[in-house]
Amino acid sequence: MSDLQATFEFSVELYKFYNVDLFQRG
Repeated sequence: MSDLQATFEFSVELYKFYNVDLFQRG
């Protein structure tokens, strides 16, 4: 369970970072 949660949190952080990167580039 904790393994899945860690993977999920990592995916969310990666998704946020990816969105910010795209937003900053325009």
